[in-house]
Amino acid sequence: MLHRVRAIILKNNQLLTIKRVKTNITYFVFPGGGVESGEGLEEAIKRECEEELGVNIDIVKKFISKRFDIGEIEQVEHFYICEIVSGELGTGDGPEYNNNLGYEGTHKIEWLDIFDLLNYDLRPKEIALKLINNLKDDKKFKS
Repeated sequence: MLHRVRAIILKNNQLLTIKRVKTNITYFVFPGGGVESGEGLEEAIKRECEEELGVNIDIVKKFISKRFDIGEIEQVEHFYICEIVSGELGTGDGPEYNNNLGYEGTHKIEWLDIFDLLNYDLRPKEIALKLINNLKDDKKFKS
């Protein structure tokens, strides 16, 4: 079973995402990635945010863990609400930014308006819907 971690970073009614552009498709994902051998989930999310985004984060709270199997690959994704505490967004140097490692397409940081999340191909969609529902119930959510 693979374990993956994802960061939910909100600021000024926007959600931080990674825009993935491949040959025939464009979609958005929550920043994060795989948990390395011997690494804890919280260590992994902090490392992934540093590699992908160039920032250090604090974990505010765990949001949800959900199983998203891909074909024969069994995997659980762990989502954390996080806040940026230092670093410079866009200075990440993770393997996805190295053209020689075989990642298809491009990775670009993009903020999406939380009121428009359903108008984007944000994956996984189940998490986007849960996030929207939670924000609507939150007193801080202003329309």
